[in-house]
Amino acid sequence: MLYLGPARSHIGELVERFDIGWHVDHGDIPGATAVLRQIATASEDELASRSLRARAALQAEFSQRRLLTAFCDLLEGNDPSALCGRQRP
Repeated sequence: MLYLGPARSHIGELVERFDIGWHVDHGDIPGATAVLRQIATASEDELASRSLRARAALQAEFSQRRLLTAFCDLLEGNDPSALCGRQRP
């Protein structure tokens, strides 16, 4: 994944935290050129590893169960059983 945008953003933090792709700040032409060269010359293993990490991050951080739990916790003031009738996973 190539993310073009500010590093200090939700997507930028995910790219860095999980090492799932590359990041270039807006307007950074030399940086974009360098990153595109890195991607073009990346090995199949490196690309596959980043893809696997991205899938794992998606499942760990953004699964339906995790998002619903977080949403219910927010609504319930951190009492996960009050409204949704279930225990925290």
